Amino acid sequence: MNSLQLLLKILNNKIPKSALQADIQALKSRDWEELLFEVDKQGVKLILSDHLRRQGLSEFVPDAILEGLRAANLLTTASNVRILHHAGGILKAFKKQNLNVIGLKGLYLVESIYQHIGSRNIGDLDLLIRKKDLQRALHIMQKLGYKLSTWYDVKAPNKDIKHVPPMFKTSAPPVELHWTILEEDEPFTIDTKGLWERALPATIAGVDMLALSPEDLILHLCLHLTYQHHFNIGLRSLVDVATVLHHFNGQVDWQKLADIAQGWGATRVLWLSMILVGDILGIDLPSNLLMQIEPTDPDPWIIEEARSQLISKVGDAEKMTPDLAKFAAERGLIARLRLILQRIFLPKPTLARLYNVSPMSLRVYGCYFKRAKDLFKQYRGSVKQILDHDASTLADAKSQQNSQSLKNWMGDR
Repeated sequence: MNSLQLLLKILNNKIPKSALQADIQALKSRDWEELLFEVDKQGVKLILSDHLRRQGLSEFVPDAILEGLRAANLLTTASNVRILHHAGGILKAFKKQNLNVIGLKGLYLVESIYQHIGSRNIGDLDLLIRKKDLQRALHIMQKLGYKLSTWYDVKAPNKDIKHVPPMFKTSAPPVELHWTILEEDEPFTIDTKGLWERALPATIAGVDMLALSPEDLILHLCLHLTYQHHFNIGLRSLVDVATVLHHFNGQVDWQKLADIAQGWGATRVLWLSMILVGDILGIDLPSNLLMQIEPTDPDPWIIEEARSQLISKVGDAEKMTPDLAKFAAERGLIARLRLILQRIFLPKPTLARLYNVSPMSLRVYGCYFKRAKDLFKQYRGSVKQILDHDASTLADAKSQQNSQSLKNWMGDR
C-alpha cells in the first residue's frame, strides 16, 4: 500500500480502527516521511492529528510525528489568531458604517465550522459585500491603510472577475472584497440576492456579522473545489465540504440544496461533489438527494476522471495551462495563431488590471506588446516541446484536456 492509499484510508470515516491499526504500526521511518509528504501535498496536515485521535490511532504513531503535527497546529493557530485580529478591525469598521458583510471560506470555516482554530489555515480574507456597497467598502478599506493591488473601477462591467483585486497592507493578510462567488461570464447563474436573503447570523473575530446558509455554503465550496480549481487543490477542499456536512448534521435542507443548485445551473457540480465526498471520505448522504440530482445516464468516466484529478493533480495548475493544452490539441497553423492572438489581445479592462494601467490611457496599447513578450517568455519552452512532440508534455496536455472536458461537462446544463 502506498502513502496516498493509506492517507485515503485514514481520511475515510467508514474505515474502522481495526482495518488501520496494522497499517499504521507497520510504517517505518521512510514510510512516515512519504506519508507526511503526501499529507502536505494534499493540504490535510492540520487535520491529520484530529483523524488519528478520533480513530484511536494516536497511540500507534511515533512521538516525533505527533509532535510535528502538534507543532504545525500551534503555528497555524498563532497565524490564524493574528489574521483574525486584522479581520476584526475590518469588520468593526464595516459595522460602524452599517455595512453588512458575509464571511466566506477559511475565515468562516476556522471560527465556526472546524473544531479547533489550528485545524485549517486562513489565507486571504474573503468578504462578500453587496455590489451597491462596493465603493463605500473600498473607501473604508483605504482609510484602514489597505491599497488596491492593481487598477480597478467599480463602474466597469467586471464580468470576468468576482471580487475586487486583492487589497494589501503591510504585515496584514490580503483582503478580497467579493460581490458574488463566481464570475458572471461562467455558465452558472449565481443568485446573489438569494445568498443575502438566506444568510444567517454569525460571529467572527468577536464581531457580529453574517454567514452563508448551510445550503449555500455547501454549494459554494463544491464550486470552488470542482469548477473553479479543476480539482487541483488537493483533498483539503473536499474535507471542507465533509466538515460542513458533519457540522450541520440534521440541519441541512436537502431539498432546498437541490433547488438552489438547479437554480444556479450547478446540479452536476453538486452531484459530482457529493459522489466524491461519499466515495473518498465515507460521508453518508441521503439517497433521494443523489437520485434527484443525478444527471441522465452519467458516463462512468466522469467520476473516475474527477477522482483521479482530485488525488493526483495537486499543484499542476501552472505545469500545463488550459491554453497550452488547447494549443497542443489544435492541428492547423491558422487555428494556433488565432489562439495566440486571442491570448494577447485581451479586453482593455482585463489588460488594465493585469498591468495596472487605466484602460483610458494611451499606455494601455503598449501593454499589448508587453503581453506578447510576457507570454513568449513564459511559454516558449512549453510551446517548443509541444511542437517537438515531446511525449511527457503531450501527456500533460492530454491530462489538461481531460480536465477541461470535465469542466465543460459540469457547466453544461
